[in-house]
This record gives sequence, structure tokens and C-alpha cells, in this order.
Amino acid sequence: MDTAQTPTAQPTRHGYRRSVVADWRELTPGDNIVLLSPDQGGTPFAGAVDAVSADGSLIWILQGGCEGRRIFHRHDGYKTLIDPAPEPSA
Repeated sequence: MDTAQTPTAQPTRHGYRRSVVADWRELTPGDNIVLLSPDQGGTPFAGAVDAVSADGSLIWILQGGCEGRRIFHRHDGYKTLIDPAPEPSA
């Protein structure tokens, strides 16, 4: 992939922009994601991808702290955002 055409993360008041993931099969273990509830004001879930089913209908994330591993189903309607990779230190 041509790095000149790769978009770079832009800072916002919430940190860096997150990209929307339409197909969970694009995710790989270790990706940091945020799942936003389809209900306004619902609890967002954040963590690292642990596993994705072959058909992309299920995802397991490892949440920080004492939250542990949690499974989500695609049809539950969560909007999935992936955190950009951190910029390498110079």
C-alpha cells in the first residue's frame, strides 16, 4: 500500500479520530476498538479484539480492568470504531 495515500489520524477534542469498521472480518486480534450502543446514551464498550468468527457475526473483546472477555453479536447493532495505530516514536 502506498503510504502517501494512507490517511493519518487527526486530533479531535476526544483524542484521535477513529475509523468505522463495517465488516468485523476486517479486524484482527489485538486491534483496539470501541463499540457504540445503537441506543442513544447506551454504554460504550472498549477493548482489544480477542477473536472474530469466520463469518464476522461474532466478536470477542478483552476489556480493560476487571471487565474481562465479552462476546458481541453483529445483529445487536453496535457501531464499531477502531483506534488508529499509535504514531511511532521518533
